[in-house]
Amino acid sequence: MLPQVVVLIAGGTFVTPFVRRVGLDRAAWLSAVAVVAGLAVTGTILAALFTGDLARSGWTAQQTTQFREAVTVAALALTVVAAALIGWGIARTRHAATGRAATPVDGAVPAQARRPPAEV
Repeated sequence: MLPQVVVLIAGGTFVTPFVRRVGLDRAAWLSAVAVVAGLAVTGTILAALFTGDLARSGWTAQQTTQFREAVTVAALALTVVAAALIGWGIARTRHAATGRAATPVDGAVPAQARRPPAEV
């Protein structure tokens, strides 16, 4: 089962409003982009910190340590990014709940900012 599907099923309470807001197609694309970005970050960190051939058997103790450190650094980096995105989402939700959205979504104008058309 794809990781995106697991997230959509497990986090239905949180994900469903998002899917309703942006649409299923866009939500699926955003989920896929997030997975690919995570893999790219992990691969880049692994490539930067690991010397030698990943596919070769019989790693040295140093390579094993490098691999473990690279995976730990990548996991921490992704966790920090995820926490930052969650914090941003919480802050944005609080603003939206009070009617003070930080920036309008898709160019929408808050109801209190709309003015009736001027009469000529």
